[in-house]
Amino acid sequence: MMSRKWIVISAVLIVIGGFVVFASVSERAAEGKAKSFCAQFKAGDDFESAIALMNSTPSTDKWINAGNRLSIMFSSYDPQSVYACEIGSRDGKITDLRYRHLAQD
Repeated sequence: MMSRKWIVISAVLIVIGGFVVFASVSERAAEGKAKSFCAQFKAGDDFESAIALMNSTPSTDKWINAGNRLSIMFSSYDPQSVYACEIGSRDGKITDLRYRHLAQD
């Protein structure tokens, strides 16, 4: 029969292992969502279609800066680790797309 000490140690290790797996899956999911969002558009596409998709996509944060820049952000388990798809536009057309990982120290 296992001693109580080994049961406690095993339980702690299982909890730590579960958190590590959760953190890894959460990071990859947020990264995948941002990359997938950016992949749906290319330069020359209609900027309004990006705004429409942004409004229908559940994400952590979203905004339009100065009317011509769209940032769609997806958080992982750590709110300081954010993955973003940034879309720039001019005259209603997408001019640039950029995927970024925003990590704060």
